[in-house]
Amino acid sequence: MTKRVVGICLLLLFVLPTLGPVQAQDLSAQIDAILDDADFADAHWGVHVVNLETGETVYARNEQKNFIPASVMKLFSTAAVLDGLGPDFRYSTTLYLDGTVQDSVLTGHLVVRGSGDPTISDRQFEDDYPRDGDPTALFRSWADSLKARGITFVSDHVIGDDDVFDDTELGNGWAWDDAITPYAAEISGLSFNEGRVRVSAEGTQIGRAAELTVEPETDYVYFINRTETVARREGSDREIRRERGGNTFWLESEVAQGRTLRHTVSVHNPTRYFTHVLRETLIAEGVYVDGDPVDIDDWRDKPTYARLTPVATHTSRRLADLVALVNKESQNLVAEHLLKTLGAVRCPADRPDEMECGSAWAGLRAARPLFERTGMDLETMRLRDGSGMSPYNSVAPEDVTALLRTMWVHPDPEVTDAYVNSLAVGGEDGTLERRFRQGPGRGNVRAKTGTVTGAKNLAGYVVTTGGTTLAFALLTNNFGTTSSRVVRAQDAVVELLAQQVW
Repeated sequence: MTKRVVGICLLLLFVLPTLGPVQAQDLSAQIDAILDDADFADAHWGVHVVNLETGETVYARNEQKNFIPASVMKLFSTAAVLDGLGPDFRYSTTLYLDGTVQDSVLTGHLVVRGSGDPTISDRQFEDDYPRDGDPTALFRSWADSLKARGITFVSDHVIGDDDVFDDTELGNGWAWDDAITPYAAEISGLSFNEGRVRVSAEGTQIGRAAELTVEPETDYVYFINRTETVARREGSDREIRRERGGNTFWLESEVAQGRTLRHTVSVHNPTRYFTHVLRETLIAEGVYVDGDPVDIDDWRDKPTYARLTPVATHTSRRLADLVALVNKESQNLVAEHLLKTLGAVRCPADRPDEMECGSAWAGLRAARPLFERTGMDLETMRLRDGSGMSPYNSVAPEDVTALLRTMWVHPDPEVTDAYVNSLAVGGEDGTLERRFRQGPGRGNVRAKTGTVTGAKNLAGYVVTTGGTTLAFALLTNNFGTTSSRVVRAQDAVVELLAQQVW
C-alpha cells in the first residue's frame, strides 16, 4: 500500500503541472476552430483575452494589429470621462433674464446657457419634474418659473448659448449621407431632444397622401408630403431626405392603408432647435415671446452672466447614468457630448493653439493621462471621436483589454463600478438583450458591441465557471459573410470562455 501511494503521488507530480497548459491548448484549439471556419475566409480577426487576476494572456490573434473599433470606441470615451470627471458629475443648464421686469413684462431677452447636457429630451429619467415621454416638460416648468415671477410677456428674443463646445457639429470623418439619421445627430452645447424629431405617416384612403404627425409638434421642421396610401400588401417603398444646411424634409413613402410608418430624423442646428421649441412652448403655456429664437453665434454681443438674473436651473442625472446610456444602448450623441465635455471642463493647458476647449480633440488630449496609465501604444493607435462613428479610429485588441484591465483596478472603486455596470448584460439589457439568452453567458457577460459597415466587434468582461474574470476583445473587420454569422462566432468564443473551470 505504501509503494502504491508513493507511486500515485509521483504520478500526480508529473501530471498536475501539465493540466493548465493542456487546458489552455484545448481552449486555443477550440477558438481557432471557430475563427478559422470557411465562412471567415476573407475576415480579419483580432482577438485578445486576458486573465484579470494574473494579467496573463489566455488567447491572442493579431492582438497588436489595428482594427476599426466602431462603437467599441465608446469604451475609451466613457472611461476617460469617468476617470476625468467622476461618476457624480452633473450638467447644469440655466435660464436667465436679460432686461428689466415691470407690470408682467420683461423688456429684454431670455438667455439659456448650455453646458453640453445631451439629455434634455423625452427620455423618461426620474427627475424633479415628470417627463412622461414629453421632451418639452422642462420648458413647461420654465414657463411656470417665469409666471411665478409675474412675467407673461417677453419683448425680445430667446438666445441660446452653446459656446461651451466648439462649433464642429459632426464627428471627424462622418459620412455626409448619415447626417439625416438619429445616430449621426449634430453636436451642440445646447441640445434638445437629442437633436431629432419623429414623423409618423398614417395611411388614409388608397391613392391619397398619408396623414403626417410630427413629435414634438413644432414648425421648426417642414415636411413635404409625397407619400401615397396603398393596399396593405403593396406598401414597401420608403424614402426620406433632408436639405443640406436646412430643415426641409421630403417624405416619399408608400404607406399601407390603416398602417403607420414612423421615421426618426435629425435636425440641423440643435441650438436654434432648442430655442425655437422653447419659445413655442412658452407661448403655449401663457408666456408670450415677441422676439425670435436666436443662436448666440448670430448675436451681436456675448452675455455677461454676472449681470443677468437666473430664473431656473436644470441639473442632469449623474454622469454614471449617462455613461450607462452610452454603453448599454450605444447612444452616439451622448458619447460625443461626454467627450467634448471632458475637453471643456478639463481643457488641457498644454494643448496646441489651434485646439479649442470643448472640442473632441481637447477631450482626447485630456484623456491621455488615463491612456498612458494603461500602457497603450499611443503612437500607433488613432482616436478621432467619442462614439466610434469615424472610420479613422484605429485600435489594437490589446489596447482594448489594457483599457478594460485598467478600469477594473481603478483606484476609485466607484469609477470601476460605474464603468462595469454601464455595459450591456448578456441576455438581459441593452445591445446584448437578444444575445447570450441561454447558457453561461446569460447574466454574466458585460460587454460593448460595435458595428459599422465592414466591422462587427465585441469587448468586455466574462466570468469563468471557476470564478475567474476575463477581459476580452473580439474585433472583426472586412468580413465577407453576414453580420449574424460573425455574431454567432463571437458569442461562441465568449461562451467557451465562460465554460472554463479555472
